[in-house]
Amino acid sequence: MRRPHPFRVPVFSHEIVPDYLRTKPDPEVEEQEKQLSAEATRIGPEVAQKQIQTLNKLCSNLLEKLNNPRDDRDAESAGMLHFCCLCNLK
Repeated sequence: MRRPHPFRVPVFSHEIVPDYLRTKPDPEVEEQEKQLSAEATRIGPEVAQKQIQTLNKLCSNLLEKLNNPRDDRDAESAGMLHFCCLCNLK
């Protein structure tokens, strides 16, 4: 019990109490949470639902590409490169 332990607090003083007993987030984190909450209330539920669906679609496509064999990705990336070159020519 008396041996030093790496996670044991050696002295409970005013220097370490704010770090160990903090219940309120840092001011920067609190400000960022306020900004995110304000942005969330500003957009409507329809817009939020559309953004969620778009994100889910992107994630599904990404997972599908990651699970496909490498040959499929190489062929697809070559096709995408060709498409991008055609778009830049216009």
